Amino acid sequence: MAKIHWTQEAYSNLAQAISFAEANHPKNWAENLKSTVLDLQEMIERNQIIPKRRGRVTGTEEIDFIPLPFFLVVRENSVGDYEFIALLHKNQKYP
Repeated sequence: MAKIHWTQEAYSNLAQAISFAEANHPKNWAENLKSTVLDLQEMIERNQIIPKRRGRVTGTEEIDFIPLPFFLVVRENSVGDYEFIALLHKNQKYP
């Protein structure tokens, strides 16, 4: 079973996105973001296949949160664990 490690940046990105959504969007939008992240984490932990693409930074991959306007930057290590590096809005300049 894969383990998930959150960087401080990724956790902070998630908290900021949820706070913004709660203040500026319908309640279900923030709930969708929370549940999407938790579902993704559970899928990775269970070693289920996750659709992802090669990241813009070498050694990373990106996972889209369709239909939400976010993507998660992740890195897989040699033992199959994942590090969540950043949660970004698709309109943000990255890297």
